Amino acid sequence: MKSCCAGRKDAVAVEVKADGRRVPMKAFVQDFVGRAVIGMLSALKGVGEPRRIGVRITIG
Repeated sequence: MKSCCAGRKDAVAVEVKADGRRVPMKAFVQDFVGRAVIGMLSALKGVGEPRRIGVRITIG
């Protein structure tokens, strides 16, 4: 899993799986998805500044 802007302190690495299979993403897309999730979580009280985030979505 490569990160956008590797080596930067604020670099984001994201892995997405669909039905157990890893979805390949370029660094820009990883950064976009990761920062979107971080942004949503930052609006919630009590979350703080997590170093690792896990999200699982089940449809149906």
